[in-house]
Amino acid sequence: MVEGRKVTVVDLDGTLVQGNTLHLYLRAALRSLWWRRPLTALRVAMLMAARAVRLIPHSTMKYGAARAVGAHPAVIARLKETAHYNPQVIKLLEERKAMGDTLLLATAAFTFYARELWDGELIGSDLAAGPAEECRGERKAAAVAAYLRTHRSQLSCVITDHHDDLPLLRLNPTGPNYLINPSKKTAALAATLATPL
Repeated sequence: MVEGRKVTVVDLDGTLVQGNTLHLYLRAALRSLWWRRPLTALRVAMLMAARAVRLIPHSTMKYGAARAVGAHPAVIARLKETAHYNPQVIKLLEERKAMGDTLLLATAAFTFYARELWDGELIGSDLAAGPAEECRGERKAAAVAAYLRTHRSQLSCVITDHHDDLPLLRLNPTGPNYLINPSKKTAALAATLATPL
């Protein structure tokens, strides 16, 4: 890794934002589009119902709904109203920034709405690229590693809530790394890599 500026990487869902932003986005779509675009709202509802009874995989629901709704202004506005940030993570990010770190959001969420929730550098899932290129697990770690090389930077800290980010945590094995309200499984799997908060 090239020595240079230091980067703190933060996850979005369950970390920076309390809860799951995809769920917030889908609820925002249902509430905002029933009267504006009822067929789109119905399609989203049907995809969610099919996923709830496991007729379709999560990725089919996620990408199908997002392709139907897109970045509709009313949906994005409602999403921004309903997204609640974790004050503990905000404080930690402020501390890392004060130490000179660049802050990078790395998320499996779609970039088209994640950028509305984050005013900074961002790596996320590209809707047009499809589920095979979702920014999760090893793909997220590879994207962050590529970012670090391109920007001649080194990874300083990782903040996440989920064991999906184990590949990312392994890029910074000596830390400091932090787990935000981790499940027992995540805490156990990441025990040597991150500190629970």
